[in-house]
Amino acid sequence: MIPSVDAALGLEFGTALPGAKQSGDSIAFDPVSLDTLVDSPVITGRYFRAIQLTPGEKPSHEVDIAADSEAALAMTPDTEMQLHRLVAETGALFGFRHYRDYHFLLTLSDDVAHFGLEHHESSDDRVDADS
Repeated sequence: MIPSVDAALGLEFGTALPGAKQSGDSIAFDPVSLDTLVDSPVITGRYFRAIQLTPGEKPSHEVDIAADSEAALAMTPDTEMQLHRLVAETGALFGFRHYRDYHFLLTLSDDVAHFGLEHHESSDDRVDADS
């Protein structure tokens, strides 16, 4: 199955789906199994930030943040360092990675349900905009 999405109005996006190729507002991904497609959410947003947590390493780890405002995307250097440490500490704890790449999909919004859901190569975490 070849997944694709339309990111209207130039919205940015985050997902664990591999091979993103953007042409205008259309984004196509590499072919994946139906199981992988169902287990790979996509977040989009006008206010968006992607932070590489393990630059140059494999597997890569990234936090993709969609928010209600530009201000909600701001974080202290200490908070960002804690995100980097989280990846290092889970590697030390478990000793292996069972995924190709990993995306923490974080939605900061007062207009969506708040919860966390784990997927194979991503998590879908939703909290208040001022979190």
